[in-house]
Amino acid sequence: MGLIGEALIDGLPGGDAPGGAPFNVACHLAALGLEALLVTRVGADPDGEWLEREIASRGLSTRAVQRDPLRPTGRVTVDLAGGSPAFDIPPDQAFDAIEPVPAHDALAELRPSAVYFGTLAWRSEGGPGALSVVLRGIEAPAFVDLNLRAPWYDRGAVEAALEAAHVAKLSDGELLETARLMGLPDAPPFEQAATLCRRFSLARLFVTRGDQGVFVAEAGPVSVRILAAPAVAPPGLLEDTVGAGDAFSAVALAGMALDWPLSSVLERATALAGAVTRIRGALPSEPGFYAPFLAESREARP
Repeated sequence: MGLIGEALIDGLPGGDAPGGAPFNVACHLAALGLEALLVTRVGADPDGEWLEREIASRGLSTRAVQRDPLRPTGRVTVDLAGGSPAFDIPPDQAFDAIEPVPAHDALAELRPSAVYFGTLAWRSEGGPGALSVVLRGIEAPAFVDLNLRAPWYDRGAVEAALEAAHVAKLSDGELLETARLMGLPDAPPFEQAATLCRRFSLARLFVTRGDQGVFVAEAGPVSVRILAAPAVAPPGLLEDTVGAGDAFSAVALAGMALDWPLSSVLERATALAGAVTRIRGALPSEPGFYAPFLAESREARP
């Protein structure tokens, strides 16, 4: 699978950690035994060297990691007050300047089963156009996780992302914000999700709702399916929710690539997301963390 977007350093209260949604998703996929190529850009600085080593240490190739001679490696300050992350993301970082032609060539050579992207790496002027160049001629279905981070998005960027995607994932808060940006009338969340599916010809739209579970809108004759299982740990076991959405996206991508039934995708995606909320930060430090999910993944294959 191909993943395009930000790899950066999360400045967490307990210290620095590698991060960025595409990086996190790629790490989960690799740990689950799937091939994942991360296309990103870091600075020609010590942070970039450290981040590139971290990418390699997670079993990922660094052949599509670009180096920027002018901009610094991306860095985000994460505030975990109350357990829910808040992000301070400076402008003009290396991941803002991913060169689209080399990125496209790396994905074309890979011939991926699916391509994942978000919106943050395309926040700069001309970003949506660069994304279009990257995806041009790539026949694999595209999966977008909107990951809206104020103030780094607008209606045009969100429209471009959804128009490029076959499958989308967003949180319940992001659904409300997307509905506002698109000028949708007030309606229950299920109806708004179905409207977005129709407007952007999405095959499927996942909406994560934390301890309220997940629902899915589908194209076709549009149907909405509800899963009551929570995607976060119970209050007594909750550490933080950093990266829970990325864990969900990784399993949803695996399900796309391996043609899992939707019921298996939802069950396993919420399980991995919930497990991530029991640890500090987005990624586990112990390889054994993934053992039960590897077994379940084999069971879910058709």
